[in-house]
Order: sequence, then C-alpha cells, then structure tokens
Amino acid sequence: MDRIYHTAILVTNRTDYFSNHEMLSGIHQGLTALGIAAELFIVAPDGHDLAPFMERMAAAGPKTFLIDLNAKMRFEATKSFKKFSFVTDHPAVMLEYLAGAPSGNVFGYVDRGHLDFHAALGLPQESVFFPHGGPVPDLSPRPMADRDIGALFIGRLEGPPRIEALKNSLKGTPKLAIDVIIETALAAAAGEPLWRAFAKACEAHGIEPLDFDSAGISAAITAAGAFAEASNRRRVLEALDGLPVTHVGRVADGFFERTPGTVTFMGERPFDECVSLMKRSRLVLNSLSVFPQGSHERIWYGMAAGAVVVTDPSTFVAEDFTHRENILFWPADPADSALMAAAALADPGRLDEMAAAAMPVYAAKHTWASRAEIIDRAINGA
Repeated sequence: MDRIYHTAILVTNRTDYFSNHEMLSGIHQGLTALGIAAELFIVAPDGHDLAPFMERMAAAGPKTFLIDLNAKMRFEATKSFKKFSFVTDHPAVMLEYLAGAPSGNVFGYVDRGHLDFHAALGLPQESVFFPHGGPVPDLSPRPMADRDIGALFIGRLEGPPRIEALKNSLKGTPKLAIDVIIETALAAAAGEPLWRAFAKACEAHGIEPLDFDSAGISAAITAAGAFAEASNRRRVLEALDGLPVTHVGRVADGFFERTPGTVTFMGERPFDECVSLMKRSRLVLNSLSVFPQGSHERIWYGMAAGAVVVTDPSTFVAEDFTHRENILFWPADPADSALMAAAALADPGRLDEMAAAAMPVYAAKHTWASRAEIIDRAINGA
C-alpha cells in the first residue's frame, strides 16, 4: 500500500499505576501489523532518558508521523511533523493542551460527544472518533468457578460524591456559573453527554456556552464530570454492600457516608497487577459516567481477561453488545444494580456463557490492533 506517512514514532511517559504505556504499546503493535514502521519510546516521568527519542526525531524523514497522548508532546523539534494525539479523557479537561496544538494535528476522541465539543469550540485540528481498545484476548481464560474474586472495581474514589460537596468546592464562583455547573453535573450523572448537558444548562439560564471563556468552560465541565463520576461510583459501591467486591484505587477521606462492609480495599496497584486481578474476577465493574457515547479501556481489558463486564450504558458499546447476553449495563436504580450483580455472581455457569459470547466480538472489533486502523485512515486516508 502506498502511504503518505509510512513511519510512526510513538511516545509517552511510563506511568505504572495508569495504562498509558500499555495503550501505546498496543497501538504500536497494531500499526506494525498494518505494515507501518512503528517505533515506541516510553520515557521516565522526569525525562532523564529522553535523549534516544530526541535523537530519533532529529533523524526522522518527511514521511514520519507522531503519536502521543493528550497533545502533551510540545517539543520544538516535533512541531513540523504530522501528529495524532489520542485524547484519553474529556477534551475540556485537556483544553489547554489541545488549543495550543498545531492546526495540522489530528485528535482521536474516546467518545462521540467529544467531537461535538471540538466542533462547538471551533478547534482547527482534525478530529476522529477513537474509542479506547484492549489487548489480545486470553485464549484460555480461567473458568468462573475457579476465579477467587467475585467482582472487581478499579478506579479512584475521589471528587465530590454528593451535591453538597460539589457546592462547597465551588465557593467563590459566581452564582450563575454555580447553577450551570450543578445542573450540568446532575444531568451528566443521569447519562447525558457532558457538553450537551452544559449547553442545555446554559440555555436554561439565557446564556450561550461560549459566553464562558475557555478556562471557564474547562473548569465547569471538569467539575461537573468529577461529580458525575464520583457520585455514581459511590452509589454503585454502596448498593453492592453485602456482595464480595474488591476495589483497587485511591479512596478520598469522607468519600462514603457509610463505608460498604463487604468491599475489600486494596489501595493503588500497578496496571499490570490490575490486569492479573481481572483474570481472577468473575465480574469487572466499570463506572465512569462521562463516556456515554464511547468506551473506557476497563471494558475491553475485562473482556480480554475472560470476565463479564458490568458498565454504564453506552450507545457505542451497545452497537455490538447486548445486555444480559454478553455484557451487563448498570440500571438506573442502584437497588436493581445490587440484584443484578447478586444474580450474576450466583450463576457462574451463565457467566461462562456470557464471557464466551463476548470474546469473539471483542477480538474482532475492539482490540488496539483494530483501533490502529483508525489512525491509518486519519493520517493516510487509508
């Protein structure tokens, strides 16, 4: 195949407690499988081993393109190169970096609603839908009856988990902005895409979203998203009290009013260990609330590990997966969530069937290798 750009250089920091290096490693493998000469540089957080990357950039030819995370590669030596930035969170959170990127860059967004945000703000860069992916699946997953973890929840328990906490965090903010943020937060917690919720809240108060400056938009959506994520995670875990749940991640003081008694809190663990825990779990629980038109990598890593995934409803995920057949979606009522999870854990044979039904769909369409094809099309028009 005749490509405009046939060499890719990928770079990110090593973050053992996050999945950054794992994600780019999977994309690197996918690009290589497509016949693109791909090189991956994983750099220490303090940058002491950055020299090999900079030397490679100095020698790079005109048919080379770059891949980074969240448009954070901002070296003078890289500005002239075509670049694909994988934006791993809501773009409002990354707006400072995105707005400062060269206009010829391409942003890959993990949720379709993020493209609406991009267009509304008039960002000049190209944008494509680039959902999270996952690794090559485990071809011989452990049977459910042999898995010693009932339900595994990975994710930080931080941010304001109750509306009173959100209000307290906004002290000193103008009342109009507080009202818009709170209405946005409540709508997002109920499943509304963040930008749409923000635009509706602004309209209800007789203002336009762009009446906020870029810093105000970023702060408002970041605050609303943090509440949506924290409040729904709290509700889920409190509802599952009485079931065997293992939690991995930071837990902020005062997050729970009543700490669930049957949740085992392991604290932070390296990402590689989290993957191993997934392979021992019957259910992998995901609650994010801010990707209702996209996906999070926990969904795909859970499936690859042979677990049954329980996650927020997503229009994108629902295109390929069906509730109670090969995935479970959280219901609106937390009490129903508890009943659903309890019934699932009580029937390991049915869980084996669901995991087996999910695996071929996942392997065919949702690995990092398949996501690499999106990059090739965006950069080369392939």
